[in-house]
Amino acid sequence: MNKSILKIIQNKKTFIVFAFILGILLISISVSVSLILAKQQAINKEKSRLRVATNSVLERMQIVHTQINQLANQLSNIPEEACLASNVKKMQEMNVTSFLIKAIGHISNNTIDCSSMPNVFNGMNLGKPYSTNSDGTRVWASLKSRRMNSVPYAVIERNGYAAVIVPQHSIEALGNPEISIGIFNIKSHVIFASRGYLNPEWVKDYKGVTPVSFIDNTSNHIIYIAPNQTKRQAVISAIPMSETSKGIIGFAKILIPMGILIGLGVAVILLYLAKKRYSHEAEMLKALGRNEFYLEYQPIIDLRDRTCIGVEALIRWESPTEGNVRPDLFIPIAEESGIICKFTEKVFELIAIDLGDLLKRNPNFHVGINVSSADIQSGNLIGLINKLVLTTGISNNQIIIEATESGFLNDGIAQDLIKSMRDLKLQVAVDDFGTGYSSLSYLTKFELDYLKIDKSFVDALGTEAVTGNVAFHIIEMAKSLHLSMIAEGVETEAQAEILFERGVMYAQGWLFSRSLNLSNLKKYMSKKNPKKFTL
Repeated sequence: MNKSILKIIQNKKTFIVFAFILGILLISISVSVSLILAKQQAINKEKSRLRVATNSVLERMQIVHTQINQLANQLSNIPEEACLASNVKKMQEMNVTSFLIKAIGHISNNTIDCSSMPNVFNGMNLGKPYSTNSDGTRVWASLKSRRMNSVPYAVIERNGYAAVIVPQHSIEALGNPEISIGIFNIKSHVIFASRGYLNPEWVKDYKGVTPVSFIDNTSNHIIYIAPNQTKRQAVISAIPMSETSKGIIGFAKILIPMGILIGLGVAVILLYLAKKRYSHEAEMLKALGRNEFYLEYQPIIDLRDRTCIGVEALIRWESPTEGNVRPDLFIPIAEESGIICKFTEKVFELIAIDLGDLLKRNPNFHVGINVSSADIQSGNLIGLINKLVLTTGISNNQIIIEATESGFLNDGIAQDLIKSMRDLKLQVAVDDFGTGYSSLSYLTKFELDYLKIDKSFVDALGTEAVTGNVAFHIIEMAKSLHLSMIAEGVETEAQAEILFERGVMYAQGWLFSRSLNLSNLKKYMSKKNPKKFTL
């Protein structure tokens, strides 16, 4: 954790102010994000409107395409001459039921011979076709005639029969006058029917493969383009960005209150957590003052003769209201709140009271003391060790300082501290090895005595677990660095035998004993080491 943030958290008033400011900041961010989301939602809504309008035109175009195919097929099957009165009448009847087709006729030599609207189209020379499709269908596009009041029209012919259509009719009567819409040829990118403002630049790069949507920031328009089924024409629709304003306001009315509530909720949660954390911190400080903490001792066993050669001191909390509080609950809180060093001071104080005489009478017996990263950084650890030695008269080499891998992250401070401890003939162990920032480089950099193999790797011994062989790699690493090893959490005889065969000399765990209070420790030692141990 960043040091400046840690200082803020460790000061209650500062933290509350920090939480309040953070809450205001979160509200501001929430409002800003809400506005961005409101704008995006409004844009998505307008895109949806464009999609609906475009699809409506595409559906009309498809209807026209289907009707033309049906007409060509039906009229092509008539055996009589195309322009007989009976056939012209049939064209007129079919024209009435084909509401998007202007007229139906027959073409010879690019001229309309006869049609359902003889006064308008009969005898009209169309000139050269605009295009001829692979199935023989010929198209004349963008035609104009005084007979049609100069309204652009197109003629589509197959097997001699043709349909006259007015593309403009496909985009009329759509509603939504604020939407500009048009039809263009994908190959030429020419817009041949349109309503409203459409910039030709919008269609010039369209390939006609799939629908696309984009925003033109120059003209502030939202654009949507989609091809018809033949992939020869496409429909473009556009709407000014100004049309999103109402939508933004509507969405903002919903999202901004939600953002404010979320920001307030986070601020309240932070304040609650701060209050809860500080109540825990205050309660633990009071508990330290009321001597509610005590030590239990986990025996360390020499696997060669199964004698107990030392203990690891473990702090415990007996609360008058909560009973036994698990260490995995209160120790992390103590570390996060910055009061863990006070717990370390308490551990040294209790060791002096509990084990002072016992250690002095048994010079080959040692005690392992856990220290945190904060203890290493504090600069107070050597003072605590010297005080313990002076008040009890024990030897320095009876003390093993145990630190987790994270405690060695600040190389400079940790290296200086370990050097000072080695000068005092103290022993140093890295605890829970392999679970944190394991690195061979720091093992070689620091002068360590012991490497403690974490219980998780011991549990995997002799199993098919992925970590089954990790313990063996750690053992070989320790051997190469001439480090003694202590295996943690040994619970079965099989684990003890495997470890011993691999060269691990020391172990602790429920196979040998659970952690014991001082009274039970003395009984255990009397039974375990009756000849080697003096009470």
